[in-house]
Amino acid sequence: MSNARNLANLLGTGTTIPGTKMPTGSVIQTVQTKLTSTVSIGSIGIGAESGNVSGFTCDITPSSTSNKVLVIINAGIGNGTLDQSGTITLYRDDAKVTDFVGDTAGSRKRTSTGNMSSGNSRDISQITLTYLDSPSSTSALTYSIRVSHNEGTSMSLYLNRSADDNDANYASRMASAMILQEIKG
Repeated sequence: MSNARNLANLLGTGTTIPGTKMPTGSVIQTVQTKLTSTVSIGSIGIGAESGNVSGFTCDITPSSTSNKVLVIINAGIGNGTLDQSGTITLYRDDAKVTDFVGDTAGSRKRTSTGNMSSGNSRDISQITLTYLDSPSSTSALTYSIRVSHNEGTSMSLYLNRSADDNDANYASRMASAMILQEIKG
């Protein structure tokens, strides 16, 4: 009987639990962007970073400034240069999420995650990123990624396809996804 009263107290007169009454750590909302088409990110110079990857952003509006946003990203990146690695960096509203990049150390590039490495132009690397962000906001937020690499010259990068992208059974296409969850703080 007391469990029924506790549930009734949580629910009030509605049939769902209001976000404000959910326990800390509860998922308040989940949104997702998936991209199955390919994107040519373009030629990027050494030390440079792409702009936001076209069509691969996700929006969420937190209900409280104390809530957090769990960001989960899987991105398939192809590059046109052998044995080079690259990185992705997390952005929120066109600003780098500086809480989730490596420490400052001389001229080293500060990024979120990486390890795109190509043995040949047929390869696609799956780069993953998971981070619990604390945006302290109730405004609409747009999350995105930007891509960079460690090649000594300019290098072309692609989302969801390899560099050669030949019409053959050895060439692959991938899907990428970005999931955002509002977590009760």
